[in-house]
Amino acid sequence: DDSPLQLTRKMEVTINATVKAHCPNQRFFGQYWKLYSVASVSDKPDWTKPLQNPPFKSENTPSSIRVSTHSLSWGVYLLNFSVYIVTYDPTIPLKKDSDSIYIIIVKSPLQAVIPGDTNITVNFTDGLTLNGNMSSDPEAGNPLEGLHFFWYCTTDPRNYDGHEITVRSKEVCLPEQVDLRWTWAS
Repeated sequence: DDSPLQLTRKMEVTINATVKAHCPNQRFFGQYWKLYSVASVSDKPDWTKPLQNPPFKSENTPSSIRVSTHSLSWGVYLLNFSVYIVTYDPTIPLKKDSDSIYIIIVKSPLQAVIPGDTNITVNFTDGLTLNGNMSSDPEAGNPLEGLHFFWYCTTDPRNYDGHEITVRSKEVCLPEQVDLRWTWAS
């Protein structure tokens, strides 16, 4: 499968490689991992410039690594695993092979939570409190850190179908407005 591995910064992953080799004349067998930052999936890295301090640790065998949480920044990476064999026979050249996988580190989506029913009906004289304190940025140390809350209401039912809303229109009210006329509801 050539699909890239998609992770968030909060995820930890163990990546394994399987190596099958039969070389009775083997003097040395080596295997190593290298990580490259790339602009996008399918881009080829500069093979001479792997990341200097890759953020992973080898597990019990060199063919397995663990990438810890928060160790990679957002972006696209190419993880390469290479093996090579040196024999005792000087007439047999160095044998090597490798395989790679793209890793995409994506931002976790914000979690917007307003407790209560989806549809709420109130009298015009009643107050309504919308509390977004259960919302969060899953990647922040403090889940509310950096969040800014914004609300609007609208008299245009088309604005509730999930598409973009023209906020500066006569059908949309903003917090600083004191009244709203629902012409189609009279």
